[in-house]
Amino acid sequence: LENKNPFKNVLGFATALSEKGKPMHKSDGTSIEFNKAADEIGVDVMRWLYARQNPERNLLFGYNTTNEVKRHFHMFLWNSYRFFVNYAALEDWQPTKDQPTKNILDQWILARLDQMVLKVTNGLDKFNTFSGAKAIEDFVPDFSTWSIRRSRNRVGPGAQDGPDKQFCYQTFYTVLETLSRVLMPFTPFMADSIYTNLTGQES
Repeated sequence: LENKNPFKNVLGFATALSEKGKPMHKSDGTSIEFNKAADEIGVDVMRWLYARQNPERNLLFGYNTTNEVKRHFHMFLWNSYRFFVNYAALEDWQPTKDQPTKNILDQWILARLDQMVLKVTNGLDKFNTFSGAKAIEDFVPDFSTWSIRRSRNRVGPGAQDGPDKQFCYQTFYTVLETLSRVLMPFTPFMADSIYTNLTGQES
């Protein structure tokens, strides 16, 4: 009516297709009703599938596809979170004021955390959820596979170096608390669960 576009930005992708790359139809059983998908797949998994989609390509949707997304990202992150909270609860650890860690592995993952936050922020400022989600997906395996796996002997009742144990717990807490806030626009339910449990604060 005003002879100009009625919107400033559009978030989308080429076309939503079935897992086999064909249009979804009720007649051939390839369409999935939203409420059923939300119940069986989970809305956070669906949101992440959409957010991480390259907008230049077709989005393939189905139970196998979303299971892969859940297994390679959501479960990876949740297991990292669970590792931390189990050990922290076992030792009744509480977060303290940040102290500069002397451990090079902690320094590295905190530097990676800063890099990730910058990339996600730059992406979302440009309405580019694809680049933001990609930055998070690249970060989580670094945290889980490298930082946590190589620090298992630094935490728990059997860890001998008390100060280093505190640095390790504080680093894990900082990473997870920051990551939960970065994830809020993408996966609000899982992010909210992690954040409120870690901090004891409201969302």
